[in-house]
Amino acid sequence: AIVGVLGPGEANLYLAFLLVNWISFARITRGEVLVLRELEYVQAARSFGSTDSRIIAAHILPNAVTPSIVYAMADVVLTILAVTSLSFLGLGIQ
Repeated sequence: AIVGVLGPGEANLYLAFLLVNWISFARITRGEVLVLRELEYVQAARSFGSTDSRIIAAHILPNAVTPSIVYAMADVVLTILAVTSLSFLGLGIQ
């Protein structure tokens, strides 16, 4: 529907997929961060006096990104299917 409103074209296709697909990645990353912040190594880093930004950069983000990468690899197939479907309808890349 978003591509139909914006019109055909590569930029509009990217924008539509970005607007729709970011929610799944945000939910996966948020869930992982909620789990990781309670683990023992994060609590140990906090007890050693590490700052929150250091804990996030060194411990949480590297471990929270992995499930999003796995989901992205599985999502590639659905994205290819959606692009070909929109191209069939005349709304894809011209």
